[in-house]
Amino acid sequence: MATIVRRTTLTLPAAPPGPGSPLPDLGALPVRRRPDRHTSLPSPVALDAIVVESDRLRAIVLPTLGGRLHSLSHKPSGRELLPAEDAAHVQDRIYGFLPSPGPGLHAASVPAPGGGELLRLWEWEQPDDLPFHIDLWLPDGSDVLYAAVRVRNPHDRSVLVDGWPDAAVPGGGDPVRNPVGKRSRLQSGAEISWLEAYGPSAAEASLDAVHEAWLPVADTEPKESLATGSGWGALEVERGRFRLPGTPFAPSTLGEEQKPWLGLLLAGIFPRPPRNAPPGRPLVSPQWRELLETADTYSGNEWYLEYYLGLAQWHAGDRAQAIRSWERSAARHPGWAALRALAFADQESGNAARATERYLAAIADAERAPHAEILTALRREAAAVTPSLSRRS
Repeated sequence: MATIVRRTTLTLPAAPPGPGSPLPDLGALPVRRRPDRHTSLPSPVALDAIVVESDRLRAIVLPTLGGRLHSLSHKPSGRELLPAEDAAHVQDRIYGFLPSPGPGLHAASVPAPGGGELLRLWEWEQPDDLPFHIDLWLPDGSDVLYAAVRVRNPHDRSVLVDGWPDAAVPGGGDPVRNPVGKRSRLQSGAEISWLEAYGPSAAEASLDAVHEAWLPVADTEPKESLATGSGWGALEVERGRFRLPGTPFAPSTLGEEQKPWLGLLLAGIFPRPPRNAPPGRPLVSPQWRELLETADTYSGNEWYLEYYLGLAQWHAGDRAQAIRSWERSAARHPGWAALRALAFADQESGNAARATERYLAAIADAERAPHAEILTALRREAAAVTPSLSRRS
């Protein structure tokens, strides 16, 4: 049978990995959170899943959990080929360049090399600020699952990326020999791709030949949509007017999270904070920093703009400017967000006493806000980075 791709629902006996910290990252960038934290729920969880199936193998993928490969089974023998002890290795080879727990991904079917269908998963990756896609397919009559990964840099600047394996190949070049986890620079307009193979016959697969056969398919536009990811890619496409064949980021995916940044992009005005909600996700690329530096805002809202500008400056390594921005923000509005950022900066610079003082002030302010997850994260971070607060807890 030719490979088919279809939707299904999978009921898991445990909850998916819990979310990362709700606080903007200020540590070593980029952050890679591995899926080692789990929440507990009293009942099983039903999740959207996608099945990729041939006459020999059946793969089950979870698009809402970063496209993770949940199962790979050998149909003739009924054997599961992804035992728990191997799952982490397989996930890291395919998805190791992504932060974890991964976000929900866009998913669709695409004609596969040699016939049948493949499953395409794509998103705009943070914090490297790059679009990527992963293609999964099962050749007819083969006991191999192929996973092709491509990361593109559409920006007019080079970007530091990490997490790609030895087999990563730049577009039009020789193989890149970078161990997983090492950082390298992806030039403007360049791309990298690699291929992984899993299954009983994976050792016999000719990866170079299969990779070459897949490359013409990489730009093929998706057919039937199977899952919808975030609107961050659509926002970046709107900002940069990028053309990314094979990975459409439709304007219809723009949502409430992107709305403030779309207003900044189109009108040059930074919005007021959301009511009864913590500050949203920061965007810290050089292009967004430039927009923040020239933005207008509403009277009394300057503290909010200064806070986000400080995050972009900190991410760029301009720490003195970031601290000045956060100090101006805290002077106008001594809330937990700017105080926490300043406390972290104090600890990084070795001023533990002032870091402790500012963390305590941030926690006191968060105790007055209706966001239990923020308060919990603040207490946890303060105890982790400030020895005196750690001893108190």
